[in-house]
Amino acid sequence: MNEALKLADEMQKFGVTTMNRWATDGAAMIRSQHAEIERLRFCFNEWLSKTEWVQEGIQEGTLHAKYLGFHRADIISMEIDRLKVEIKTEQDLPLRERVKAQEEEIDRMKVEIDRMKVEIETEQDLPLRERVKAQEEEIDSLTLTKNRLWLYRETQAVELRKLKELLREYVEKVPLGNQPHLLAEKALKILGKRNE
Repeated sequence: MNEALKLADEMQKFGVTTMNRWATDGAAMIRSQHAEIERLRFCFNEWLSKTEWVQEGIQEGTLHAKYLGFHRADIISMEIDRLKVEIKTEQDLPLRERVKAQEEEIDRMKVEIDRMKVEIETEQDLPLRERVKAQEEEIDSLTLTKNRLWLYRETQAVELRKLKELLREYVEKVPLGNQPHLLAEKALKILGKRNE
């Protein structure tokens, strides 16, 4: 592109009026096209840098392999949809119900353990001791699962906030009216309604 600009400048140096007018018009057109290409290159590079996490996520395994071959914008859209379903503060009943069921199971097992401890003290039954130990291990496992579920939910909320920040930055930097800008604005509106 720089060679074309240099050629246009060289053509302007000719003394012929029609050639000079043609060279001036050509140089202006080349500069205009060059500016448009640079603007598009900037937008493209900005898009790549802001969505690099998608590519890295697939390569590192933090994003599901089902996204292989998809366009980054499609992956972001699908991830937004997935996060909207998974992260609902009031409507996340399946997660709340699972946690509540696990807490009830833990309480039931604690009562059973206390009953078994009494039996052990009275009978000194070895198989009963093993059952108590197994149930205590199961309680520990259920408690760990419950903690992991809550940690997963919080992690998803953090990811959603990061995604919203990236989209806000993208909307601020990308020129108005182009397709990626409109997609980012739409995603921000959807995420904004989710928080209300």
